[in-house]
Amino acid sequence: TVTPTPGPQDVAVLTNHSHYTSGGTLYIIGEAENQGSDYASNVNVPVRLLGSSGNLLGTYYTVTKLDLPAGEKSCFHFVINAPPAGWTSIQLGTPTYIAPINYQPWANLVLLNHQGEHLSDLTYKITGAVGNAETQRVESVMIEGALYTGNGTIVGCHLSMAATSALDPGA
Repeated sequence: TVTPTPGPQDVAVLTNHSHYTSGGTLYIIGEAENQGSDYASNVNVPVRLLGSSGNLLGTYYTVTKLDLPAGEKSCFHFVINAPPAGWTSIQLGTPTYIAPINYQPWANLVLLNHQGEHLSDLTYKITGAVGNAETQRVESVMIEGALYTGNGTIVGCHLSMAATSALDPGA
């Protein structure tokens, strides 16, 4: 049985998180960073909704989009349909994670010619290419995109497969 590592530890939720509501649904966007030296897999972030007196109204859990090698960060985007009545604040707890014995570090990939554009439906589209700076083929390439305000607050987060799922060296 694999047991998540209890906090406090070296994986932390960053303070640049944000939230918004739309049609009775609560959206929470944030990032966690591995500030330690161990690999962190299945990074689980507790989300607590509090009332005006600080009373706990609900506890939820979300995971980062990617596992976290040492020194890396990944985002999370969590949706709560019909949050409890009377919630006034969000508390993001200390993440838990699994420190696997065998893991694959992130490949040395580079973003090429990336750009963003606001679309007429009020969404944001990021386009570009990914290059492989490794000496071997990289399979199952995933790309995480995050959108920030001018002061660094994260307001959007998405994970997607690359158009080409395998990249040869130098590609």
